[in-house]
Amino acid sequence: MRKVLLLLVTSLILFVYKQYINIAILFPLIIIIWTYVALFFSLQFFRSDHHPVRSLIFYLLSVIPLILTFSSIYNYYGIIGIDNKLSHPSFLETTYFSVVTWTSLGYGDFKPSGENPTMIWAMIEVLLGYLYMGLLISKLVTFMHSLERS
Repeated sequence: MRKVLLLLVTSLILFVYKQYINIAILFPLIIIIWTYVALFFSLQFFRSDHHPVRSLIFYLLSVIPLILTFSSIYNYYGIIGIDNKLSHPSFLETTYFSVVTWTSLGYGDFKPSGENPTMIWAMIEVLLGYLYMGLLISKLVTFMHSLERS
């Protein structure tokens, strides 16, 4: 738990002082930090059979900051809206786009711009989303099988 708090504080400090840090370094650094945290808790979540609810909470607490970081990336670089113009929508709209991208729903109301690195970030987010959703489904199926056996 201390590692998560330390990484959360580190990410918060990086966000607060982002005007002093090159954005090209800031976003990949935060993504790497939270991917490490999410992978660590995903592995703990996947291996743990004792406290499924607690491990699920840790899993969600590690994945949500990743989604919010991608949302911040889209907010910074901008995304293409319904009007087919590059804009910098609200944080709620970019979070919506990030969740839709993470879960690979792809409604089509927003899309990444090809003029800046948003398209690359969207591809990375989709791949991470596939990985983490697969881990989640696998763990839930394993948990359901263990309930049936008991």
